[in-house]
This record gives sequence, C-alpha cells and structure tokens, in this order.
Amino acid sequence: MNSNIVLSGNILALNDDRGRIIFGSVRSERLVGTPSDDIILGQTGNDTLIGLAANDNLDGGLGNDIINGGLGDDLIVASEGNDIINGGLGDDNLSGGAGNDTLIGLVGADVDLWQ
Repeated sequence: MNSNIVLSGNILALNDDRGRIIFGSVRSERLVGTPSDDIILGQTGNDTLIGLAANDNLDGGLGNDIINGGLGDDLIVASEGNDIINGGLGDDNLSGGAGNDTLIGLVGADVDLWQ
C-alpha cells in the first residue's frame, strides 16, 4: 500500500491506494475525489464536492454547497445552508440538513432525508 500526504493551500489530502481523505478549509472550494472510495469534508465555505466513482462519503459542512456523488453507493450529508445534492448513479443515502435543499436521487435505490 502506498500512502502520502498532500498540502495544497488550505486543503489537506491523505492518499493511499484505496482512496483519498480530503479536508477543505473555511474558504469556498471545489474538492474532487478519485475513482476509489473517498471521504471529502467541506467546511464553512460554499463548496462544490465531487465524488466521481466508487462508494464515497461526502459532507459539505456549513455553507451553500453543491455535492455530486457520481457513480457508486454514496453517503452524502449537507449541514446548514441551501444545498444541492445529486447522488448520481448507485444506491445513495442523501441528507439535506437545515436550509432549503434540493435532493436528486437519479438511478438506484436512494434514501433521501431532510430536516
């Protein structure tokens, strides 16, 4: 197994052969995963999170976020804010949290939750 740590501005990414863990910052950012299983964590900015393929865990954090799970069975959580969540293809769990959110399930057996 190969592993490395990447620091790019205020974004921290931990990589290995099985996927990536990406931590956003307080800024508004575009965080993109890999074809493997990823964990992508936005923070307080108005972020765009893109999971690509595989089974991803995506959390937009605070702010008005756009989150796209892509292929695979994804777990997508958006906290406070007016968020747009697209699970993509696969069996996804979508949670909108507080705010006026748009949840899009597409193909697959999706579970949509909102508060």
